[in-house]
Amino acid sequence: MSHLHVEDPLVIFTGPSPRGWHRLQMAAECLQKYAWGYEDGPKKDISGRPALAIGSLVHLALAQHYSRMKMEQEGKNPNEFMAPVEAVQLVAELQKQDRHVENVVETYSAYRRTYFGDIRSRRIVAVETLFDGNLLDSAGGHRALELLGAPHIDPALFRLTGRIDLMYEDLGGQLWAEDHKCLKSDTKVLTPGGPITVGELVERGQGWKCCAWDEEAEQTVWAGALCPVDAGIQDVYSIGLFDGTAEGYGYRHPLLTEEGWKQAKDVKVGDWVAVAPPPDLPEKDIPDAVLRVLGLALSDGSRKKKAKDTYRITATDPRIQRYISSSLSALGDSWASDPRTIHLHTGGKARAFVEALGIHEKLSVDKVFPRELLALSRRQAGLLLGSLWEGDGSAYLGTARKSGTRPLRIIYSSRSRSLAEGVRHLLLQLGILSNVVESTVSKAPYYQTVVVGRESKERFVRLALAEEIDCPVSVEGGRKTRSGRVLEGFSELLSAHFGGARQFREKAAFPAHDYPGRGRKRNPRLESGLRWVEVKSNLLVGQERCYDIEVPGSHTFLTGDCVVTHNTSARLTTRHKEYFAVSGQLLGYEFLVRQKHPRLAGMKVNLIQHAGAGKGMKFERTPLPRRPLLERQFVRRAIDIELAIQKAKKENRSVEEWPKAMSELVCFTRYGACDYIDQCRFGPGAKKGGAWAWDD
Repeated sequence: MSHLHVEDPLVIFTGPSPRGWHRLQMAAECLQKYAWGYEDGPKKDISGRPALAIGSLVHLALAQHYSRMKMEQEGKNPNEFMAPVEAVQLVAELQKQDRHVENVVETYSAYRRTYFGDIRSRRIVAVETLFDGNLLDSAGGHRALELLGAPHIDPALFRLTGRIDLMYEDLGGQLWAEDHKCLKSDTKVLTPGGPITVGELVERGQGWKCCAWDEEAEQTVWAGALCPVDAGIQDVYSIGLFDGTAEGYGYRHPLLTEEGWKQAKDVKVGDWVAVAPPPDLPEKDIPDAVLRVLGLALSDGSRKKKAKDTYRITATDPRIQRYISSSLSALGDSWASDPRTIHLHTGGKARAFVEALGIHEKLSVDKVFPRELLALSRRQAGLLLGSLWEGDGSAYLGTARKSGTRPLRIIYSSRSRSLAEGVRHLLLQLGILSNVVESTVSKAPYYQTVVVGRESKERFVRLALAEEIDCPVSVEGGRKTRSGRVLEGFSELLSAHFGGARQFREKAAFPAHDYPGRGRKRNPRLESGLRWVEVKSNLLVGQERCYDIEVPGSHTFLTGDCVVTHNTSARLTTRHKEYFAVSGQLLGYEFLVRQKHPRLAGMKVNLIQHAGAGKGMKFERTPLPRRPLLERQFVRRAIDIELAIQKAKKENRSVEEWPKAMSELVCFTRYGACDYIDQCRFGPGAKKGGAWAWDD
């Protein structure tokens, strides 16, 4: 059915309500904190902050979506409301938040595909409706005031408002109120099985083994960690390093810097954070010859379209053909060859591993680095890495700079981002820093794992010369790349590039292990391999649900990028039912709606988990469990808090004289101090957010 065009379609306001729960929540936590936040001048408008931008734009898209759906269900013109994508683009442009549009549009599009049946299964009753009520309108409201000895206080003080995202009737005729919650789920931590997300850990619901930094022994160890625990919604900072990696941290998440532990919000551009290679793992029951074949199968293996029983590995260099055939001979496998390829026959050990790992039918762009190969010992990682390098890796001297020096490039290229990330993890196991960058070749996306830093490059070359990274053809040199470049041998690279580096070190009087290079250096006190990498950026990127990770004993753990961090908040998962069930905000929403709609069946949370440009998105709708005692006590507790506020105001106290919690559980945590701790300690002239760190 077509609908008439509307010249000026409506865009819905999805901002905060004028007298919502947040002010009461802050006062319940600490009246002094409330005073600094609400009584010390006008409340700061944070609606345009990056921390709220994505969530507010997703709310807007859903508000437009369900408003148009409501109009269509009522037989009216849905074009009275602007289309969701157009509304997001318009508001993002006005608020100068254009950089978030792609993420929001991708998230909304996936949401719409997931819940395409809403128009039939939900009768939309209200969208972004402001409910304006009074705590005294409830049966027990005035009785509560009498019991508290304040029966004649101004009723206007007990006004409570809330903007309900969505109300609808289900197919059974039950009325539901729904609140949208936008989340993110991509923080990784390092485990013996490779990097995995915090979300996966929470969904497992049990303890796990992490990579931790033992500060006394000055080395990384595998340590037991508890199941992550919900730490609430927090500002999240994305900290980017000069090696090209970036990770998100809760704002109080401590990172090990050269100056000691610092919270994520206090880490500055130019600071140096610690990066440590993981400890060795036990050997896996995989023959060395199989690892050599698997590396080349991941890089250059494919299955013939016409002869699906044949698996081939492209190898135009006779030396690489000999490298593969010697490995197959060691396994007792049979094969066939021609000048360009090696054909693996069925029934062989190498072919069985290729099929068991699920890479035999994949095109290069679709290949996924097998998780089983992320948990190899350091020796086995060197074998696999060398074989991968013989396929799609290169090491060469770049174009001469003005100074006459030629930079050393050590790069692995693939159509698959998963393979590029897998290679980066193998390099980390060997103490080599790298990052993954995207480029375009003949209009096709390619991903390059680039070894960064003079120290890491020298380590790679020396490990290859020592055969710990087993790539003999690359080490010998003379191998041609697809672009026709003839690669130098590693001995030539070492003398041409690092000979000059050694001379420079001697002139500068640096110890050999302490030459910083660009954006990275090592602490000469820590001979175990701890490296310092410079911070390139620290951006507040959003407000997301965070989780506490506790590692008894060492109290530290390494992220997926091997950055050393303390017990603290990492991000997140979809198991939030228990958390939201005790939310005063949602209890308040339910109270307001029931005043006008007594038949309300309950509250639901609509979890929308976004991870940027459509990666890792999940959606979940869950009804909140009943909590009868909290529901019965809500009005009395809210009145208690409001009376405490009014009592402090009536006494004409200055802001710094308001009651303080003075509890270590409120003022301080293991992760930092309250944002107003310095005002509490030194008065209103003190700078907000004084630095504080837990000292074990």
